[in-house]
Amino acid sequence: MLSILIPVYNFNSRPLLESLHSQAEALNIEYEIVVADDASTLCKEEIAGITAKC
Repeated sequence: MLSILIPVYNFNSRPLLESLHSQAEALNIEYEIVVADDASTLCKEEIAGITAKC
């Protein structure tokens, strides 16, 4: 299993998340992507919207 941790602080990481998701799906491997928000004050809506399980 591949485990990917994306630490986030005041940055919209959605494009990176979508790219990693596409790559892992194309490889047909078991994986998880964990986004850890460190109390961001900017980009709250974008960060909060990343809740889907892959």
